[in-house]
Amino acid sequence: MGKITYEFIIDTGEVFTFDIDPNQSTHTGREPVENSAPWTKLDYHKCENCPLNSKEHPHCPVALDIEEVARKFSSLLSWKKAEVWVHTEERSYRKSCDLQTGLRSMLGLMMALSMCPVLSKLKPLAASHLPFSTFQETVSRVVGNYLIRQFLNDKKGAEPDWSLAELKSMYKELVTVNFSMLERIRAACEEDANMNAISIFFSMSSIVNMALEEQLDEMEANFIGG
Repeated sequence: MGKITYEFIIDTGEVFTFDIDPNQSTHTGREPVENSAPWTKLDYHKCENCPLNSKEHPHCPVALDIEEVARKFSSLLSWKKAEVWVHTEERSYRKSCDLQTGLRSMLGLMMALSMCPVLSKLKPLAASHLPFSTFQETVSRVVGNYLIRQFLNDKKGAEPDWSLAELKSMYKELVTVNFSMLERIRAACEEDANMNAISIFFSMSSIVNMALEEQLDEMEANFIGG
């Protein structure tokens, strides 16, 4: 998977560009990091389900990854309009939207590629990143990717999880991460663009967790008949 570039052209005239390389190692939280904000420390509103030790990982890996984004957008309001371009090797996407919509899409990708032991479980989705995806598109990609993994497990002789039990468990963990990440971002924001983007990203996780079966039942009609 090649580089993905997000370009935000804000109606104020500001332009922010972020290059995301899925093949490049991101922060592990182990390295000594100079001049990083206090909210990137692992023990700052540490997630209840975080398995990392602050002695070995003084910083939260995902907080380090998104620190630059949080800093650049910290003083911008979420409702500010922007033209957001997403460039991949295969195609480009464009959407005129508010900042929080563009940020939600980019931060979701960055978090899935982070070295966070919880969020990195979403990494397979990064290979088929779909900017600005709807809830139904998200469910299709999440379940589709998960079932492919189960097929490969079955092929290798491992026990597959066709009931989606592990998937549901994973999304419950993401909901737990939600609260702590919002507190981190609150410390980084003068206004609300970052916070709303993070909130929407994790709200999507909560909805997937609560309404997965219901959404799959609604989608069943798409697979019936000719």
